[in-house]
Amino acid sequence: MQYHQPIPGLLSHGMDSIHSSSAHRTSSLLMLLASTHQGERLSLAELCSGLGNRSFGILLLLFALPNCIPLGIPGLSTLTGIPLALITVQLLLAYPVPVLPGWLSRRSLSSRDFQRLCRTTCPWLARIERLTRPRWLPLTSRQAERWLGLLSLILAVVLILPIPFGNVPPAWALVLLALAMIERDGLLLLLGIALSAASLFWVYGLLWAMVESALYMFSHWWQS
Repeated sequence: MQYHQPIPGLLSHGMDSIHSSSAHRTSSLLMLLASTHQGERLSLAELCSGLGNRSFGILLLLFALPNCIPLGIPGLSTLTGIPLALITVQLLLAYPVPVLPGWLSRRSLSSRDFQRLCRTTCPWLARIERLTRPRWLPLTSRQAERWLGLLSLILAVVLILPIPFGNVPPAWALVLLALAMIERDGLLLLLGIALSAASLFWVYGLLWAMVESALYMFSHWWQS
């Protein structure tokens, strides 16, 4: 484990309030992190420090959220998809907490970019969170999380693939699955599974169309 440095900006608010307050929704917690962090950059190790059993869900959210809105950054889905795959494999293998290699835990984002990401995405998260609460708890049990890890791994692999217009639906599916895990909301988990299936069908359709177009162009070129 490499998460032994506390998040600097949270010290003034008291780390215990983050550990013990179940009233902190994910969106408000992310905004709190964004507004109180005092350094110029925020590393993954700092971000995961003090999050406890929220770490898996928070990491899934953070790596999925940049893909929810088309930002036009080349290679973004691949850069975020690889860490997602690593995290979801650990979830599948029933790791109690995420264990990140040094090269990944030291990765950082400027505080300004993190604040901008939170300002853009947290209002959408807050709207979803108003509808969530702990329910249908067997669907979010520790054993069920292993199946969640398998589905999330498939979605992460899809994100890694450079498929035009194919990243946003799987990213939102991952967001719903992560929120369901954090909030222990079985109904939201079912919605996330449904969106996952729909997004995989969407990506399959895109791949089929790309292959058909390539074959048509090749046959047209071959006959000319």
